[in-house]
Amino acid sequence: MTDTTTEFERVGELIAKARFAFVTTSDPDGRLLSRPLAVLERDFDGDLYFFTMAPSAKTAQVAADSHVNVTTSASSPATTTSPSPGRRRSAAIRH
Repeated sequence: MTDTTTEFERVGELIAKARFAFVTTSDPDGRLLSRPLAVLERDFDGDLYFFTMAPSAKTAQVAADSHVNVTTSASSPATTTSPSPGRRRSAAIRH
């Protein structure tokens, strides 16, 4: 990362290399549940979009608790991206 590359731009570069992300939600009992979802190819503007069936267990969990964690991974070069808890954004369900 160069001095002129912002943290935001670096995260966008890492996410652009990822094909899949693990999205972690919690169920009503507080258990953490992770599942792979495809990353939508688009310019990174700070938001990540995932498409899934609604209604589903995933959408019910996000509706009940919008705090989620997203971890992306790219194999070449090997990189992993996950937001820090202090910078987490809430998820929203759009129909």
